[in-house]
Amino acid sequence: MIYQSSSQEETARIAQNLAKRLEAGAIILMTGPLGAGKTTFVSSFAKELGVKKHIISPTFTLMRSYSLSEGKKLYHLDLYRLESPEDILGMGIEEILRDKENIVIIEWGERLGFLKLPKALLINISPTGETSRTIEITQVGS
Repeated sequence: MIYQSSSQEETARIAQNLAKRLEAGAIILMTGPLGAGKTTFVSSFAKELGVKKHIISPTFTLMRSYSLSEGKKLYHLDLYRLESPEDILGMGIEEILRDKENIVIIEWGERLGFLKLPKALLINISPTGETSRTIEITQVGS
């Protein structure tokens, strides 16, 4: 699906609508250039799931987790600073992805190309203007 967003509010609605449809075990790979709005998208997605904390990019911490209802967790990872598969695997990412109670969102998800993923959503955000974005959502994996 391809969405055209003309504002942050519209992008937030797209993220919230997606959050309403996904279940535990979902994996989302986010791609797009710096400043495209990946973290803004994740923030709106997380709020729809009931996360009360302010969502910030885990660029320096690499990963943040948020408790959801019924013992589930939302993991927000940012692979921007990681260069090698060894660095990524060292985060324990395989365990996080295997746990079907987790919802996992990975910014710079294209860096997981070496890892065979189960079914995932690929969300590419492309700036088309100062506040406008094209948001393309496709299913990838097996």
